[in-house]
Amino acid sequence: MMRKIYSIATTACLSTVLLMLGSVDVLAADMAQAMAQFVPSRMEAGKQYSVMIQFKNAGNSTWTGSEYTLGAKNPSNNTFWGTKRVKLSPGDSVRPGATLTVKFQVTAPSKAGEYNFQWQMYRQGSGWFGQKSPNIKIPVEGRGDKNNADFVLQELPGLVKVGPPYAVLNVGQNFTVKMIIKNSGNSTWTWGKYKLGSQMPANNLTWLIDQISLDSRETIKPGEFKTFTFNAVVPNKPGIYDFQWQMFEEGVGWFGNKSPAVKITVLK
Repeated sequence: MMRKIYSIATTACLSTVLLMLGSVDVLAADMAQAMAQFVPSRMEAGKQYSVMIQFKNAGNSTWTGSEYTLGAKNPSNNTFWGTKRVKLSPGDSVRPGATLTVKFQVTAPSKAGEYNFQWQMYRQGSGWFGQKSPNIKIPVEGRGDKNNADFVLQELPGLVKVGPPYAVLNVGQNFTVKMIIKNSGNSTWTWGKYKLGSQMPANNLTWLIDQISLDSRETIKPGEFKTFTFNAVVPNKPGIYDFQWQMFEEGVGWFGNKSPAVKITVLK
């Protein structure tokens, strides 16, 4: 078998990978040139996506739906994308020099991670042949909410006398708050982007503070716990005030469980 390749150039842009080949002189029964591959650059676990792959018949045999399929590679016959083989249509007949376009649905893996996406032509009774499509490492994100939070502990120590139905404080007093929150989502909380914010109503300044940031350059990975400790200032007018907090992401919004709502009575 002789193969003479004059030029191969590859360009990639986000979800599109094109192979532009010059002239190829091949003396082989089965040979394929990878021409184009269109696939999303990111996916969400378990969801279905449309993809398209093109191969040119660079050999001297005709590809038919009864003998030829497209097969998953890296590793061979993997089922990352819900199938290891994509059949040609029964009536397909791709002659030498013609281009095969295969459009099909893939299902993203059920677990988050990075997965190889690569395909090659396959002939029953003979095996793999020709060029593979470019290997693309596709990030797969977890399903459901990317952000989630569970409150583990809320302490209002010292100056707060907790008893149904109210806590009681005096005008002008300061008190220390401790909250422990678990990152129960699949995103990592980072300093400057994720914060604890006041609720009832949102972003209120009843306690002279409405946002508490993570420590500088701190990251809280999924499954980890964050302890917030901060000082609050009692309102200067007697009354009954709500005390509640929740996590939020800048530019995205609130998420996760709110802290237990506390009614605090403020006395002179």
